[in-house]
Amino acid sequence: MSSQTIFLPRPGLTENVLNAVTQYSLTVIVAPMGYGKTTLARSITESAQEAAYYYAVPTGPHDASFLWHDIFSQLETQGMDRAPAMLRLGFPEAASQWRQALDLLHSLTGTGACIASFPGASGNPRRNAQ
Repeated sequence: MSSQTIFLPRPGLTENVLNAVTQYSLTVIVAPMGYGKTTLARSITESAQEAAYYYAVPTGPHDASFLWHDIFSQLETQGMDRAPAMLRLGFPEAASQWRQALDLLHSLTGTGACIASFPGASGNPRRNAQ
């Protein structure tokens, strides 16, 4: 067997997630490791007609400051124009920083974010969220 990557199209799932990304500011994909969350998120954001970005959540426990930097570093590599400003701002710890962060995020009109999330999740996502 070769090491070539094989992509199996999932037209129904792809269409449903693409619709969610265009309707909502944030779409989260939850499935166990190896189910193709990041591949699906990447294909969705590449085919979206408006600006859309994906974030693959790293495994392991991480603090909020790490995740802030990781999220906006990934989004910066995808060309999100507000990502460098969010990185410069750093994780907001004061109310004034949160206001700046929210103002930057609110200025992203027509942008969808698709998060390939929770690689350790298994079973019913609603049960895991409790």
